[in-house]
Amino acid sequence: MKRLAAAVTLALISAVSAVAQSAPGNSPQSNLPLKNASASLSLPNGTGIVGALTTNLDTKYSKVGDRVEVEVTQDVKPAGQVLLRRGSHITGQVTLAYAFSKGDSTAKLEIVLDKVVAKSGEQIPTYLAIYALAAKNDPTKEDLQDGRGLNATSTRAGINGGLGRPGDGLLKPDTKGVIGLESLRLTPLARDNPPTSLVRSESKDVRLEKGTEIVLVVVGP
Repeated sequence: MKRLAAAVTLALISAVSAVAQSAPGNSPQSNLPLKNASASLSLPNGTGIVGALTTNLDTKYSKVGDRVEVEVTQDVKPAGQVLLRRGSHITGQVTLAYAFSKGDSTAKLEIVLDKVVAKSGEQIPTYLAIYALAAKNDPTKEDLQDGRGLNATSTRAGINGGLGRPGDGLLKPDTKGVIGLESLRLTPLARDNPPTSLVRSESKDVRLEKGTEIVLVVVGP
């Protein structure tokens, strides 16, 4: 009887062990990373992004804390590698808004842009500076071209309005300046902590309508 009991016990232990090894949760392959898992998005400093405002901004009405949103209008693909898809969004807020007052005040609009929301929904916290602003593209108007690119200007120097578009009418990731928005002046990096961009005018309120084209440059996490 003792030998029979021992044999039965051994058989039960072997059966339980076999079931445990075949269970899905204990499969050696279950701990392997998924092949289709995507890596987190990353935007290196200096990456240029072309987009368009989807919010209206006006120093006569805008207030500190008002939302600012930009829609990416061109795939971001330095060196041919797509880092951010067209249709992604960049968000921030107004940090300073002074209305124009004749003989008394310069109109000032200061903005911080601090989040990228990829088309996939992934969010990338990073700061961006405004390096170019342009009125909605009107191919019937002719303008001089300024093709010097980002390297030709200090990030703290003001950029005057009235510069021309690139020859094909499309803004590029390295386009700079204020195009078709007379009397406006742009300072890409007005402050450091957090990085902000400043648009100002000495003759009228600063108005950036929905659809205003914009070039942003990543300046840090």
